[in-house]
Amino acid sequence: MLAGGTPILYMIFDGLIGNIASILDVLYLRLADRVEYAGVNAGSETFQPMPCLFDADRVIGGGVLAVLLPGACRTVVGHGYPVPDRVMTATSTDGNRVQSIDWRPAFEVYREIIGEEYGIALTRENFYAYAVHFPFGILRAEDDVVVRIPVALADDGSLMCIGEVPEQAMLALLRAPPPDADRCIGRLAEALGGGRQALRGRDLLVFYCAGRRMHFGDAALDELGALQARTGAAAVGGALSLGEIGSTSAWGYPMFHNAALVCTPWQPA
Repeated sequence: MLAGGTPILYMIFDGLIGNIASILDVLYLRLADRVEYAGVNAGSETFQPMPCLFDADRVIGGGVLAVLLPGACRTVVGHGYPVPDRVMTATSTDGNRVQSIDWRPAFEVYREIIGEEYGIALTRENFYAYAVHFPFGILRAEDDVVVRIPVALADDGSLMCIGEVPEQAMLALLRAPPPDADRCIGRLAEALGGGRQALRGRDLLVFYCAGRRMHFGDAALDELGALQARTGAAAVGGALSLGEIGSTSAWGYPMFHNAALVCTPWQPA
């Protein structure tokens, strides 16, 4: 890894930890901008508990693996989801569970909007097949949006997401965009080094959201190919993830994302 620059606190969480966003808040309060923040979630796409983290001595679940990397080029994260016009409020939440939206059961509102705007008859049986294509967005300042993919529907009509949803958060129902190198891949390439071929001769470590992979299907490989072509990276390698960590702003506050790519340049040995 290249020396110099602000060190990177790279974290790999068990994806079933329910308060990862809160943990990142506490870390930032203690470390502020002395490090850059990046990472991903590990685990099974069945969303069942399992040991998914290991070091030389043990394999564990419910934990986090943290590595401090020297950083000459900051890790970047992006998803390319646009901000829609229709906004609602998460009126009752509990960690990563959205219980009510605009004072109504969350699933009732979610089903209604998908039916009205996209003509889809959503049921309990087909919920997961469609949810990956229509995640929530938590709206933030400067038209920033943090994606939350619903992954389970509870008996009481609440929706379980990968990642916390704060109570009274402003939400929008997002539609996953088509593969678009200019919107997402182009911006990632620009952030990684200022334009085309900026990483020529270097390798690129990429973690790619499993939900994004489900939505795009084979086109996910096109995105990765476009990323390599735009950056000029000698090789691109990585894995699917169940949530991504990084900052989409210049001031470096760590955010917990869904549907994103996390990209870190590496120097070949």
